[in-house]
Amino acid sequence: MHGKSEIQTIVLDSSSSPKGFFFVYYRGEKSGAISVDSTSAEMANILNEMHSFENIQVTKYLYGDGVYNSAWVVTFPARYGDVEDLVIDDQSVSGVDCAVHVFPMINISIVANKDDLSGFFQIAVGHEITIPLSWDASDAAVLNALQNLTNVGKVQMLGLSENFASVESWTEAVQMSNVEYACEIVSPTGFRVDKNLTGRIAIGDRVVFEDYNDTLAGRFVTFMEVFDNVTFVNVTEEFDMSVSRTKAHFRIMSLSYRALPGRFSYPARAQIIGALQGYNNITITENLDSFECFIWGRKYNITSNTPCGSHFCLVLSEPYSGPDVFENDYLTANVNVFMPYEPFFFFRGLVFYSRCQYCWRWLYFFHG
Repeated sequence: MHGKSEIQTIVLDSSSSPKGFFFVYYRGEKSGAISVDSTSAEMANILNEMHSFENIQVTKYLYGDGVYNSAWVVTFPARYGDVEDLVIDDQSVSGVDCAVHVFPMINISIVANKDDLSGFFQIAVGHEITIPLSWDASDAAVLNALQNLTNVGKVQMLGLSENFASVESWTEAVQMSNVEYACEIVSPTGFRVDKNLTGRIAIGDRVVFEDYNDTLAGRFVTFMEVFDNVTFVNVTEEFDMSVSRTKAHFRIMSLSYRALPGRFSYPARAQIIGALQGYNNITITENLDSFECFIWGRKYNITSNTPCGSHFCLVLSEPYSGPDVFENDYLTANVNVFMPYEPFFFFRGLVFYSRCQYCWRWLYFFHG
């Protein structure tokens, strides 16, 4: 964990309105009393008052029904390295099935610069692996797949996300989602989609239709069955059958409006084998399919790119300004060449400050 920010999630579960306070222990040191309704700032202040900690950051999220359940995502400075697990004393909290625990958190993210995402992915937990999940899988589809693994006791989704509670029109729903399916109404509560939606949707997903007003309670998937490339779906609220063909949105994009804890990486396309400051010629390990690149934080145009032995020789439009690199120790120098359109890969925390049109993310913590 050296060089990365350690993240631990303090989770409050309750089936009724919780009351009271709890304590955090770290290496034998006890925190001050933390109220069950503490804000992010209040939690961070209490933790930072401990002798073991400073500059701890905390972000609070709701999950599940969002009424009695809270999660505080605690981010430790990278210099702390691998932080031992926090220990919770929740003897002073009250409520039906109320408890406070610490759980690991993961972030699964897909990001693209263009509207060309497709395909499936799978999640491995220990020796088990989920069913194939579509790149646009709904939250419920991913949750169900994870909960079907025998070594996952419970999993929940965290994060700031929009929901259909405030959606008053089809236009608003379209703005919040880019997953649209043409469908045919086949019964008062059923419709069909000429597509295999396995790994895309799940029972419990909210559905909004173009030609039918949403109901007060909303329509939710209660049943789905797939035959070849046709999916039959039932929902909770009836249609008046006035329109037989319409369009449906099964889910919305999960959108974060603040930086979530974690890190991201930008993969390099090649590594410099030889380069000297002030010269335009450099030698790299891999071929580039672009006429521009980024090195050491600076953009260069490429005027020439030719093979030279097993490597590639580039002529830059401007003199190279990075550190000198020599072939006998280029691995130690570790100077990389980046492409202007390479996709981002995010780990454990996703850094978004505004809506991202072609982005999907799932942020989970696991109950043991």
